[in-house]
Amino acid sequence: MSNKIIIYIVAIIVLISAGIGYFLWNSDPLAEKQSQEQEEQDNDIEVKEVELVIFTKDDFEIQKPEIWSELTPPEGIRVLLTSIEEEQIDSEKEKDGFRTYLAITYDTLQGKATEEFIGYVKDILVDSLPSIEFGKEEVINIDGRNALTLEAIIIQEGYQFNSLLVMINGEGDDMWTLSFNTSEVRWEDSKDLFYEITNSFKLK
Repeated sequence: MSNKIIIYIVAIIVLISAGIGYFLWNSDPLAEKQSQEQEEQDNDIEVKEVELVIFTKDDFEIQKPEIWSELTPPEGIRVLLTSIEEEQIDSEKEKDGFRTYLAITYDTLQGKATEEFIGYVKDILVDSLPSIEFGKEEVINIDGRNALTLEAIIIQEGYQFNSLLVMINGEGDDMWTLSFNTSEVRWEDSKDLFYEITNSFKLK
């Protein structure tokens, strides 16, 4: 695999392991104000109906929650969407500054088989995040394209993060990767939304 592929995979790993809390808190002009206004919340999550809107880039479109915003992504990430208004609901189980997010990356297989690419990604994740545990894995069809969904649990600094990785075959050797990441206490109420967003992905 090329160094380019490694860089892009590592970019996803950095976001997962760091929870992008630091990145968000230092790039979001509303962060300081929200941090000051944030109060203790009940441990119960209030499930709200989420309205999805179409989010369009030059080469693809996807539906996203209306309240999610796009941030300038770090190197290696094509798109970074996050729940700007998300507030901490459990200080013991959620890392301070963490917000649910979706990172989208693009790469090419450079002639490698899809199965080899996926295996490579999993190996890199295991090497970089020894605590990672893979869960449900399923081959699905997204807009007529083959895709693999892979759920995972990651323990970092005593916090549990739940992730959904989706690897979608594009044209030829193109490979698109969607990485949804949230805190343990939000996973059950978020995963159906993640899959719904995933199924809305369309290349132009």
